[in-house]
Amino acid sequence: MGLGLFGGGAGAARHFAERGCAVTVTDLRDEKVLAPAIESLAGLPIRYVLGGHREEDFASCDVLVVNPGVRPANPFVELARRSGARVTSEFELGLERAAARGARVLAVTGTNGKSTTAAMLASILAQEDPRTRSGGNLGGSLLALADSLPEGASLVLEVSSFQLERLSAFPALAVAVITNLAPNHLDWHRTLDEYYGAKRRLIDFLPERGPLVLNAADPVLRRWGAAVGRRVSWFSCGSPPEGEGVWAEGDRLLVRRNGRDDSLARLGRVALHGRHDLENSAAAAAAALEWGARAESVQKGLEAYRPLRHRLEEVARAGELRFVDDSSATTPESAIAALASVEGPVYVIAGGNDKGAPFDALALELARRAAGVALVGAAGARLAKAVREAAARLASPIRIEEARDFRDAFDKAVTFMAGRGTILLSPGAASLDEFANFAERGDTFAELARSYVAARARPPG
Repeated sequence: MGLGLFGGGAGAARHFAERGCAVTVTDLRDEKVLAPAIESLAGLPIRYVLGGHREEDFASCDVLVVNPGVRPANPFVELARRSGARVTSEFELGLERAAARGARVLAVTGTNGKSTTAAMLASILAQEDPRTRSGGNLGGSLLALADSLPEGASLVLEVSSFQLERLSAFPALAVAVITNLAPNHLDWHRTLDEYYGAKRRLIDFLPERGPLVLNAADPVLRRWGAAVGRRVSWFSCGSPPEGEGVWAEGDRLLVRRNGRDDSLARLGRVALHGRHDLENSAAAAAAALEWGARAESVQKGLEAYRPLRHRLEEVARAGELRFVDDSSATTPESAIAALASVEGPVYVIAGGNDKGAPFDALALELARRAAGVALVGAAGARLAKAVREAAARLASPIRIEEARDFRDAFDKAVTFMAGRGTILLSPGAASLDEFANFAERGDTFAELARSYVAARARPPG
């Protein structure tokens, strides 16, 4: 149910079709939108029901694999459950396969920074064991990854609240990391408590002796850490946490264990994008140490780490004007972090699909920091109001423009910046109003930027 375009739905369909099962793929979207996923399944005996769902398919199935984006209490899901089907997810099936292969799973969740933390952690562990793999919410099929996982290898997974919400168990979980918490996905979770509760489930799934890695600066996580009655390794930035853990201070990572403080790693040659990445590196290092990694592997792994795409990625430059793709910034907090990492005049393209997160803090930072902002989508309309109010309070000269669509926002940005400064795509919202996902939004931004640069480079006439 829900083929999607990130690979999980296609991975589940392929898994069952190749094992001789009768597979039906049903999705509210049509064949045109889902073409890449359908093409990846060409030649397999799969029946497609697209553009809508049919009750008879759910009433007669034995196993229903639900896409993470399907909302709770969906009536078709409930129909399948009442009819006796096993209701599961591609992620849960992948975990079961990984556990059967003796995997040691390190899971990273949180509102912001989880992708980068997971990538850094996988890079560190690969120094200890080259068989280390990573996946989950990072994209692709966990089922396919688990099938090829070397026996006993470590598996680093980014885990979303959607995935945690549907899990009945988390086999092979060895280390759990929660990066931070902030309001998000309130269009899917009914309340903030429900969203936080989904994240909290990762702690519940962790075995009694399993180590928990938490952000010392997050007040909710501090309360959770004090209440869970299990080993906690804290991470922080700027000053040491109370208790054991890892913190970033200047260009170093330091570690406190057994009452002793030691230098852990130097960050001068690590690809970092501001304070938030210092925090991410501390989280990854803390988790790696709990896994059993050596200090030298932390150093080598962080130096080997390469930033993920669509995360403060410079995609083009024309003289003094540069274009930075931070399309993965789908929360206000991640957009705020991006603003703090960019020097000089900056024009921000923001907005998109509205997930219900509060925009007051982001609006204030935009009014303080940005020269201009182009806002798109339903989230853009709400953010525009908040930025205008913040600008009025601060007497900020920020240029606030509401765009018809993404292309119009880009055109407004290059016109306003006039060849100097940074045009930053950091939406603070999801992409589903115009794009299939944040990656497509980032790729579109990069294509527009490179076309602009190429056009400027052509001689006149």
